[in-house]
Amino acid sequence: MGRNTASTRYLKIENYEIYNYYFERMINIARSQFTWTGLPETCDPWYLEKVMLNAGKGSIFRVKGSDIWLSTDFVYKTGGLSVYGLPTDICGVGANKGPIETDEWEIMWDNKTHTSLLPHIRFYAKQLTMLHQTFNLNLKQQNKPTVVVTNDNKLLSNMNFFNEMDEYKPVLYVNSSFNMDAIQTLDLKVDYKGKELLEAMEVVWGRFLSMCGIVPLTSKKERMNNDELVMNRQSDLVSLNSRMEDRLEMCNKLNKNHGFNCAVNLASNIIEQSQFEPFMTISGQMLTDMGDSYSRISYDNVDKNGEEKGVEN
Repeated sequence: MGRNTASTRYLKIENYEIYNYYFERMINIARSQFTWTGLPETCDPWYLEKVMLNAGKGSIFRVKGSDIWLSTDFVYKTGGLSVYGLPTDICGVGANKGPIETDEWEIMWDNKTHTSLLPHIRFYAKQLTMLHQTFNLNLKQQNKPTVVVTNDNKLLSNMNFFNEMDEYKPVLYVNSSFNMDAIQTLDLKVDYKGKELLEAMEVVWGRFLSMCGIVPLTSKKERMNNDELVMNRQSDLVSLNSRMEDRLEMCNKLNKNHGFNCAVNLASNIIEQSQFEPFMTISGQMLTDMGDSYSRISYDNVDKNGEEKGVEN
């Protein structure tokens, strides 16, 4: 019972580690997609992108009674809605909560649904975790251990025999009573599906990038299917415009109405940053796809005594 409990706890920690890796990578990519220039020094572009992703909205406003401009989340004031459901009056909300009064402000939305992308990112992180653990299980099932049928009297001699094999001795000496037929290989007869599972993980990763409007690098196979490639790129551009349009409109309003000289652009290195990289911190061995060949990488650096906790940013 104790061993099973420890094994279950270890598996849960491993699942959290894998989930958090993909979740945090996607969060970092989504937050790094846009770069801001020309904002006041008191505005924090990183925090602005954080609240945009987490809450689906953000604001840049002047603190009432001062010349300080801030970039935070916002809340509607009671009854302050236009006929189109947009706020006519707001309060800023910072990391320390409490409403921040303002009488000069502009707001924007992260996307056209005016909602947070976090639930979708969690969904893709869960999908990648399930595929990753399925990959691990399929890989472990390729192991074909040697089974030796023996008894207590011959156990030590059999163990010494295999210890000598591990030392790569060219000649092995055994007693005449040694039964070679007692040595068998345990084969679960499970087909290796690692390549297909890795490809499925790349598909899920590509769907996350498409949701953000990031155009991933194309493979040779994708480039050959030109019609499908064009359709995928159009979908990516629609998603990108959904996130970029309100940010550009915010800059235009700030420049026109408040004398700013700000701009927002797509990060120049976002495509390179967003390439799929499988999680590499699990117990055992993982077969990493290297094109047409494979290399085996060993690692085991998960703390078995770690706390079971997720990461929510």
